[in-house]
Parts: sequence; structure tokens; C-alpha cells
Amino acid sequence: MNLLSGKFVKRLATAGIVTVLVTLFPNLIHSLSSILSVGSCASIQPAAQAFFQAAPAPPGPFFKITLKPDKTGTLKMTFVVAEGGVIFTAGASATINGFAVASAEVKKAGVKLKVTGPVNGQALDQIFPDGGTVTVVLTNGDGGRVSLTLTRIGAAVSVVSTDIRIRLGQESLVVNRGNTLALNAQVVNGSNQVISGLQISFASDRSDIASVDGQGVVQGIAQGTATISMSASFASLSVIVEVVNVRAAPIIPGAGPGEIKVDSTGRIFQTDINHHILRNAITFNEVMQIYAGRPDTPGNGNGPRLSAEFNRPLGLAIDNPRGIIYVADVANRQVRRIRADGQVERVAGSAAGLSGDNDGSVNDARFRSPRGVAVDINGNLFVADAEAHTIRFINLQTETVVTLAGSAGVSGASDGTGTAARFNTPQGLTIDATGTNVIVADTGNNLIRLVTPGGAVTTLGAALSASSEKAERYYFGGELPAVFDRPLALSTDSQGNIYIAEQGGRVRILVKATGRLTDLVQPGTQQQVTGVAVGGDRVFFYDAGAAAQNRASLFQVRLRAPVILTISPDRVLQTGNQVVTITGENFTEDTQVILDGRAVKLRSLTATQITFVTPSFQSPGQKSLVVQTRAGSAQASLLVEAVSLTIRNVLFPASIPNTRVNILGAVDFTTVNTTAASIRFDVVRSDVSFNPFGFNLSQEENFDGRTGFFIFVDAPQTTGSATLSVTIRDASGLTSQPFQFTFRFGAPGTAPSIRSISATSAQQGSVLQATITGSNFTGAALAGVFGSGVLMDINSISSDGAQVNVTIRVRSTAPPGAREVFVSTPNGVASSSGVTFTVLQR
Repeated sequence: MNLLSGKFVKRLATAGIVTVLVTLFPNLIHSLSSILSVGSCASIQPAAQAFFQAAPAPPGPFFKITLKPDKTGTLKMTFVVAEGGVIFTAGASATINGFAVASAEVKKAGVKLKVTGPVNGQALDQIFPDGGTVTVVLTNGDGGRVSLTLTRIGAAVSVVSTDIRIRLGQESLVVNRGNTLALNAQVVNGSNQVISGLQISFASDRSDIASVDGQGVVQGIAQGTATISMSASFASLSVIVEVVNVRAAPIIPGAGPGEIKVDSTGRIFQTDINHHILRNAITFNEVMQIYAGRPDTPGNGNGPRLSAEFNRPLGLAIDNPRGIIYVADVANRQVRRIRADGQVERVAGSAAGLSGDNDGSVNDARFRSPRGVAVDINGNLFVADAEAHTIRFINLQTETVVTLAGSAGVSGASDGTGTAARFNTPQGLTIDATGTNVIVADTGNNLIRLVTPGGAVTTLGAALSASSEKAERYYFGGELPAVFDRPLALSTDSQGNIYIAEQGGRVRILVKATGRLTDLVQPGTQQQVTGVAVGGDRVFFYDAGAAAQNRASLFQVRLRAPVILTISPDRVLQTGNQVVTITGENFTEDTQVILDGRAVKLRSLTATQITFVTPSFQSPGQKSLVVQTRAGSAQASLLVEAVSLTIRNVLFPASIPNTRVNILGAVDFTTVNTTAASIRFDVVRSDVSFNPFGFNLSQEENFDGRTGFFIFVDAPQTTGSATLSVTIRDASGLTSQPFQFTFRFGAPGTAPSIRSISATSAQQGSVLQATITGSNFTGAALAGVFGSGVLMDINSISSDGAQVNVTIRVRSTAPPGAREVFVSTPNGVASSSGVTFTVLQR
């Protein structure tokens, strides 16, 4: 069926404004662009274009690969090992797309491997044709293997991807300032087999913080973070190295093992189980002095702190609001306190130091070996009764002691609630960031446990890094528990991160936000850490091993919070899906970005740069942006700009004739910070059969804010009316509110005609008034030109239907040239090749 005359089709094809044909012939809907083989498409938004950029080329080649015929004309593929690369051994073989090659011959003392067909009954140039892609697996005689994905253009072969990667054997990438750290990097294949002899190159992006030599030895220069990049063949890996500045306090002569705590004023307290005393220092730089107890005089006497006696005091807890210091007095089997007025008194446990597991009043209760104590937000106490393998709770309001978790005298490692849980010699305690739960150093089990006020016990673990290359650097993955080397003492910071002092000499941090485990200081630089305490941006730890050698034993690390230097772009669209880059300092492996209260997934992370893709936002405006590490946070904001699609009006006659006729209409729309990609019409109700239809919008239509459509009526004597709903949508899926319009079917009238227009030309960027003269314009809903860049708005129609007064708006970028003028009325479209409007170059 010839829907349109050739002349009218030609006009519509060049018009730009007419995009869709709708016919009321039963259930027949056509897109004009498909009829004319003329299409339009939405442009890619700038935010999306970033995802289509070419990936960076891989590092230097592992193999030189050639593809050429031999003397007999048979195509052969040759792999030549790069200098310093792996050597092919006798028995080397190859497969292509999973099929064995007919021949794999080692040449030149293992430097060359020559591969020939047939492969699965096909010649090499058949299974690997010009423009094709194959997967080649090379296997050495010793079982080593490498997988390569290759593409071919003519005789040139390129490597698309490979399973060769760099594996880093380090669990910790923390180095003390002034120290060195040798990176244990190896090149491995997909089977985790080491590819020996392949040179790895190293580079640092902040050599003023951490330099690295050609052998992968990192030198800690200054406190901060640096990205160390490694590359070899097609493999690369980047990691963040943290340099910490460890300061030593003055030597504490003769100090023995013990815990440390810091109060809200910054005073540092230490217990000494060997000398039966507590020490303190007002500042870190002062020599610690005796705070309570009589040196080398064990006892249980109460009274003024300097005349009171302790017997192997160990655990410490500070109730800052009340100014009270609690002490787990191990050998006295008591919990003691030093009040704000300096008086020492017993809180719970046998006055005579009797051992037992009794619960009850604070005077009747018994402990076996109270080694840890913590005070909750309400001023009540948790106690680690090590030899009983239990966690006890002292309610100071009711003055009672209960066994909260564990079974007295029964060791184990089970999680559970109350007596169903098991511990093995629990020692250090700290309260978590909520102020209500207690975290336990389960020393005998080498675990960290969390106990709720209801007695529910959970073993804490460490999450595996998201990057497969980095995953092997961490011991702990999934739901497996984190295992420590006899954890003795704990502390938490305001973010809920847990600092763990291990008897083996390490201070490690379980990061709450990410579940990752990292080191506070370089492993191997301490001997026997028995205490750790967080005070603001400083972390203190006590090394009893160093104290035993009469060396400095109290140390401090000041945490460096992240710094934001730039955010680009600093404004984004409400629809999201834009790449944002943050530059700054002190970014670590556990860095998080919190945008508008939500953690976003990082696209890339180095010591100085973060990239992420924005989510969608419910509303525009300034949104908070926080870069957070375990050391602190940096705050900034990101301006979110509104994105909207609005249909202003549909220009279409209120009634159309019930005979065969083409009626041209238009949709006026407004976009803010986006581009309309498509438009859709849906039937709300109709007395005749309609199918929904839609079409894509061009960039020109977006510039003009108007897109055309027309309805072709092929249903004689149709009566009634139809209501259609129209929506526009952008590439991200944002959709405008629907706009409804209704038209009726009535008796046909006389077709319109056009004779002239009063203004025949105007410069780009002009706005002017004009009159179109003709006949039968009554009821006209739309006037315009066939072409882009010129819009006409109807102001009025003369009573005799002979004139249409319009406002003409010429876009400043409208292409110069003449355009045919039209007027769309209920009885058809009037146009004439002799009536044109010309855009003049400005």
C-alpha cells in the first residue's frame, strides 16, 4: 500500500520535524524513518563517553609472535621469548581454542616455540583467519602454562589478554620511616605457577614519601602513602604502601609487662604486673611516674593511691565521665578502682582473694584470674576471667556480678549465647564504638570475639580484598575468622576500628568499614606488645620485650587523615553515571567514599587519586562527600544539578476529518542537563484501534525543543475521539511526566492552501513576527518549515481562515538556506515549493 505520495515523502524526509507516521488503518503503525530509510539517534552523553575510551596498552611484550608461511607455504605461528623471559623446555605443547596443534617444536635452546597445524582438522589460517580471535595455551614440559588471547590483522598478531599476573607475597605493606621493606613480587600464570626469569619493574608515584629501587626494595622517607606500581610483560599491579613515623617515649627504667590506656585529657596510664604498680605520664614526652601502688610490694590494701597495694595488676579501663580508673588486679582476684579523689577501693571479688566462679553480689562473687576489664557507656563493667574462660558482667547499679558468656572452667572456641559460647584464656577487653558491646582478645584461641550485653558471642573475621591480584596478600577471606599471634590487649577508635596488640610483636587493625586487616607499624620491628591505646589521632603501644632490655618501650604513631585537594568535576547530574576523580593525600587501601550518606564503589584507588561513578540522586543540591580511612576523614561537597525532561505542549488539531488525510503535529519539550533520546505515544482511550508507537530524537530536535509527528487517517466515516499520552526519555532512562491530548473525528472540510509569507528571510539568532497568507487555515495547530533551526509559534488565525500570524525564532546555529513553509490544519497540511523562508548567515 502506497501510504504517501513520492513528492510528500520527499518533503518529509528533508523536514527533520516529521518523524513518525501513524495510521488509523486497523492496527497499522509505521515509523517514517523506516519507510524512508532515514533514521535518527540520540547522541552519547559526555558522562557515558568515558566508558568507551580505549584501554591503555599493556606493558612490553612477553613474547614476540609472528605468523608466516614456511618454505612449503604452510602457515606457522612462532613464539619467541622476550629477553629475560621463561625458557621453553622439552615437551612444550600448545592448544588453540582448546584443540591440540599438530606440532609444537622448541627451537634455539628454548627461546623459540614454533606451532603448526592442522588444529582440529583445520589449517592454521582457517582456525585463525584474518580478523579472527583465538585463545592459545602454551604448556611447558615442566607443567608451567600461559594462556593468551590473540587477534590477527593480516600477518600481525596482537595479544588481547593473558592470564599472566603479578602476585605479591606480602601480607603487610606498612614500613616505618627510615626502614626498608623488600617487596616479594612474582610473575605467575593462571595456575599460580611462578614464571621465573621475567624482570619486574617498580615505580613510586611519591618518591618523597616512599622510594623503590629496581629490586623492589621500598625505603620509608616520610609519613604518608605512596603507590608502588609493578609491571612485567602483560602483567601489572599497583599497591599502596603506608609509611609511618614511630616515636619513642623516654625509657621507663625497669618497667615490666602491662596494659596501657589513655584518658580524655591525654594522660597515659600503664600497669606493671612485675612491680605491682600503675604508672602515668601527663604527656607522651614525659618520663612515666608511679601513679598508684607501692613498688615491688604486692598486697590488697585500699586507701590513698600511692599507699594502696596491688598484686599483679594488668587490665585497665577508664570511665572518663566519672573520672574513675578500673584495674583488673589479677593475683588478688579482684576488680579495683581508683576514684577521682585518688582513693583505691575494691569493686568486686573476694576481699580475701579467694578463687571461684560464684556469681552474686559484688562482695560474694569470685573470680579465678581477672585479666581484662572494660567500662560501658552506662558505667558498668565487663571482666575477662581468663582461667575460668568466661566473660563476667558487673552491674554497678545493682551491685551484682553475672557470668555473661562462656562456661566456667570449660575452654573452647564456639560462638553462641551465654553458656553455649566458649573462650580460651580471654584477656584484653575494650568497648566498641556503640559503647555497649565488649570486644574480647581471646588469647588462647588467637581470636577476637564480640560479646553483646545479652551474652551473644561472635568471632570477628577479616574480609578479602576485592582485587584478585591483591587477594593473595591477605590471609583472611570470606567468613573465615582472623587469626592472631596471642592477642593480649585491645583498643577501639571513634570509627569502631579495633587495634590489637599481639604477644608476637605486631599491632594490627581490624578496619570496621571494610573488614580488612592491616598493620599499625612495620611487622618485625617490635618484640612483645602487651598494650595498645587510641587517643584521638594518636595510637600508643607498649613493647614489654623492649622494656626488658631497658630500651624505650612506649611508642606513639600519629595517624594522618586523608586530604582532599581537588574534585573533578565538582558538579554532576542528578541522573548519575558520571566518573568523578578526587586527588589528595594519605589515601590507603581501606579508603571509602561516602557520597550523600551512601558508600560508593570505587573504580580505582591510589595513594593520591580516587575515581568512582556517581549514583543517581533523589534531589539536586549540594551533597556531602566524605573520604574516610581508618585514620580519619576529609569532607567536601559535590553539587548535584537537576536533570529534567518536560513536555510543554502538543500541537495538534482538536478535530480531524474522518476521511483519508495526513495531519501533522508537534511536541514541544524542554530538557535540563540532559538530551531527549526517544519519544513514545501510548493510547489512553480510543474509539478506533491504535497501537503504541515511538521513535528516536535527533540532536537537531533537541536544539529546537520540538519534534514532529503526523497521523495518517485511513478509516473513512470514523466517528468518536481518541486520547493519546506522550512521554520523552533520555539515554539514562529518565522519563518525563506523561502529557495527554485528545482529538475528535468529524466531517471533512476543505483542504488548506498557502500563497505567501510576509517575512521571507532572517539572520541566525533572529526573532520576528510574520503573517502566512492562504486559505482554510481555521483550526490550524501548527506552522513551521521543513528543516531544522527555525520554529514558528501561532499567535492568531484570522476569522476567515486566510491568515496565520506567527512568531518566528531562528536558532543562532541554524544552517543557512531556504526552507519550505507549511501550515497543518484539521483538513491537511498546506505547503508550496514557492513559499519559503531563508536563514541568512550572521
